[in-house]
Amino acid sequence: MPIAKIDARVSSLSNEDSPSAPPLWGLVLAGGESRRMGRDKGRLAYFGEPQASRAWRMLESVCPRAFVSVRPEQAGAEPYSQLPYIVDDDTAKGPVAGVLAAWAQWEGVAWLLLAADMPFVDEAMLRELIRARDPTALATAFRHRGGAPEPLCTIWEPRAHPAVLGRARARERSLRGLLEASPVRWVDPPDASRLASVNTPEDYERVRAALGPSRAP
Repeated sequence: MPIAKIDARVSSLSNEDSPSAPPLWGLVLAGGESRRMGRDKGRLAYFGEPQASRAWRMLESVCPRAFVSVRPEQAGAEPYSQLPYIVDDDTAKGPVAGVLAAWAQWEGVAWLLLAADMPFVDEAMLRELIRARDPTALATAFRHRGGAPEPLCTIWEPRAHPAVLGRARARERSLRGLLEASPVRWVDPPDASRLASVNTPEDYERVRAALGPSRAP
């Protein structure tokens, strides 16, 4: 379900809760190559449906609009063909490619990112991040235990666009370093273990075993 050209009018939108803040939309990052997993991580099911679909539904429940970022070859495949998707920027790699493609469509929007390999993040955590949002910072981000930032469950304000673009031009795929060097509103979640990502087949089997067969078909 590709995005419609009519949506390019977004620069005039405002956030209903805070008229001075840019609008906040959701973006599932599902375009990674999943080399360590060996399978498309967005298609893995933990709660009875592909994780990309579940993450998109959660973002849609807390944001006015939500999309999924995908590589070109994913766009025609399930579940992405049934979701509103944005094709990654082919000049960049990794999560940077997804958020840059989103800003290329709507540069005035703040993006709440959620990686498709973070199955334990729930709607309550997303709402907590939104409540803590600081539009004057580059980002509002969760921290792991020990203080490490989590860039892929984060609100990135449009003012971060030039810095992210600079990282792409420098062929830097990670957004963590940008968080560490920028003015950020930090949020400590009640349960930082929910920020865990599932990156390997072994990780996936452990999660399946923990959730039980009825939760992870």
